[in-house]
Amino acid sequence: MINEHTLEKAQKLFPFFNEMTGEEEKLTQNHMTFSQMEKDQILMGEGFHCLHIFFILKGVIRVYKLSEEGREITLYRMGEGETCLMTASCIMTDMEFNAMAQVEKDIEVVAVPAKIFKKLLSQNGAFQKFIFAKTFERMHDIMSVVETITFDNMDKRVASFLYSLTEEKPNFVYKLTHENIAYEIGTAREVVSRTLKKFAAKNIVQISRGSIKVIDRNSLEELL
Repeated sequence: MINEHTLEKAQKLFPFFNEMTGEEEKLTQNHMTFSQMEKDQILMGEGFHCLHIFFILKGVIRVYKLSEEGREITLYRMGEGETCLMTASCIMTDMEFNAMAQVEKDIEVVAVPAKIFKKLLSQNGAFQKFIFAKTFERMHDIMSVVETITFDNMDKRVASFLYSLTEEKPNFVYKLTHENIAYEIGTAREVVSRTLKKFAAKNIVQISRGSIKVIDRNSLEELL
C-alpha cells in the first residue's frame, strides 16, 4: 500500500483515481505499489510477462525496438501523467511485451496489478476513457515513426529530428552523439554521420565531439 503523499500525487495526475467507487478505491489502494528507478535501467524487455501496469509520477521512459543487428528505433516516450499502452495491450491480450522500455530520466511510478487493471477497465468509465484516449495518442506516435521510415529520405529524417529539438529546446546546441540520433530514427550511425557531414558542409549544423549545434534552423525546415 502506498503512502498518502504518493496517493495524492497519483490522484492529481490521474483523475480517474478520484472517480472510483468505494470498493474500487479500496481494492486499488491496497494493491498499488510505489517504485523508483534510475536512468538507463530497463523497466521491461522483449518477452516480459506484464504483471503490472505502471503510471508515471515523475521522469521519462523510452520505448524502442531492438533489431537482431543491435540497431534501435524509438517508438515513443512516456512522461509524467502517462502510462504504457503497450503494457496495457499485453495485459488485455495475455501476450508478452514485444519491445524494450528503458528509463531515460529517473522515474517514480505507481504500479497496479494486471488483475485489478482488467477489473477497472471492465467497469470504470473514467478509467476506460483514459486508457482509450492514450491508446489513440500512442497509435499516432507509432504511425508517425512508420511513415518516417517508409516514406522519408535520410536527409529529411535527420533534419526532422534536429528540427524537433529546436522546437522543444531552442538553444540550438545539443549534447548528442551520432549514435543517439541513429537510435532515434532507426538507422546506422555511419549513415547519420554522412548526413551530418553534408549538413555541416552547407553550414546548417556544426559538429563537435558529443554535441551538435544547429546554425541554420530555416534550412532544416526547408528539408521537411
